[in-house]
Amino acid sequence: MFIREAKDAELADVLHIVREAFRPTSPNGIVAEEAYVSALLGDPTANPLLSLLAFGDEKPVGHLLFTNAHLT
Repeated sequence: MFIREAKDAELADVLHIVREAFRPTSPNGIVAEEAYVSALLGDPTANPLLSLLAFGDEKPVGHLLFTNAHLT
């Protein structure tokens, strides 16, 4: 297994991993975490962020996302 920074072109792989990791939260099969991850990756206020993909047998098998956050 190896881990490296995710590329913009790998968004589909990242979101697939999120869908596989979490159960749908509505009857129509929507996984809320998929929307959260997608929104964070596109939100400039989440910067700096670090998105990492883990690979096993050259296939994406895991995702780690670290973002900027402000707690109030």
